Amino acid sequence: MNAKYDHRAEPATVRFAFTPAAAYVRAARLVAADVASHAGVTTGLLDEVRQAVGEACTRAILRHREAKIDDLVRIEFSIGDRFVAKITD
Repeated sequence: MNAKYDHRAEPATVRFAFTPAAAYVRAARLVAADVASHAGVTTGLLDEVRQAVGEACTRAILRHREAKIDDLVRIEFSIGDRFVAKITD
């Protein structure tokens, strides 16, 4: 079932966090594309969403390594009138 988000409903948020390791970037990209798809982002833009999230996660991981930070990389996807991806390092 590939149900689309009902934009008339309350805004939805998907959050997750991962250990700052390159092995988890692929998972972040896949989740981003899936959430964006359910939010109604057009198929033609899903590759751009994957790429942007992958690049942001990679930068976050590098910042963690450089600063010797063990905290998790946090990701939040918001679905409302528009799709928003927020990566926090």
